[in-house]
Amino acid sequence: MSSALTIKEKKDNFKLILNKKKDELSGVLPKHLQADIVINTIMVSLSKTPALLECTQASLYGSILQASRLGLMPDSILGQAYLIPYKVKGVMTCQFIPGYKGLVDLAYRSGKVKEIYAEPVYERDEFLVIKGLNRNIVHNPSPDCDPRKDKITHFYAVIKYKDGGFDFEAMTKSEVDFIRAKSNGATNKVWDDYYSEMGKKTVLRRLMKMAPLTTEMATAISLDEQAELGKNQKNSSLVHDDIDFAEDIDIETEAEFAESDDAKVQASRDNIQDRSSKAVQATIDGMVK
Repeated sequence: MSSALTIKEKKDNFKLILNKKKDELSGVLPKHLQADIVINTIMVSLSKTPALLECTQASLYGSILQASRLGLMPDSILGQAYLIPYKVKGVMTCQFIPGYKGLVDLAYRSGKVKEIYAEPVYERDEFLVIKGLNRNIVHNPSPDCDPRKDKITHFYAVIKYKDGGFDFEAMTKSEVDFIRAKSNGATNKVWDDYYSEMGKKTVLRRLMKMAPLTTEMATAISLDEQAELGKNQKNSSLVHDDIDFAEDIDIETEAEFAESDDAKVQASRDNIQDRSSKAVQATIDGMVK
């Protein structure tokens, strides 16, 4: 996209593309969503996050397709999903991140879930996790708790199935922060703005990886993990032989090749370092003997 274009011009150009693709969007959206509503929501998101307009149009539209296939509205107000600008080898690309509410919505849509939720635990709360044959989790929030001042100590998630079964997962704040530390810079902005929601999503995601739910849920979790680790989701690959995005796709392909070459170089370095370490250790072992 030319830097000479104003933000308004870029928005107008992309809205023209979305309107041209309205039939395609309608074909992948679930019944509870309409293409016009999705397009209007996307335009609001672009106004709130102009950096998305610096992303290749192919990755931006591909991320919208991902959200549409999963039936999640990419809007920060609803919290179902987010569109995040992310730089890959100098190329701005768009990543799709499902939110906490989006994962919960997908779980209910599976038809297997009676109740599902995640909660933060604060320092003055009563909190107990029981393992063994009679697994249970107890959380009694302190009546004096002030979420604006009290520190979070844990996050936990619970899922109850319609057949009577249940499962849960609990994580300390340190465990959640360790996962956050591995996030790329773009996703960290979401953590800064929505820490509690991201913490709940983290523990819920771990629980759902073990739950017998749906393909859509597995896809959402996989995309979420890729974005969090800074891996290119390659959403532009959803755009096939489309002249509107041909130049963008070529640019992203070059970036992917560069990324692949860098990975090979790093693997080679790691291999050399590993062999050197083994050689040094062998020498030390020989001296000891």
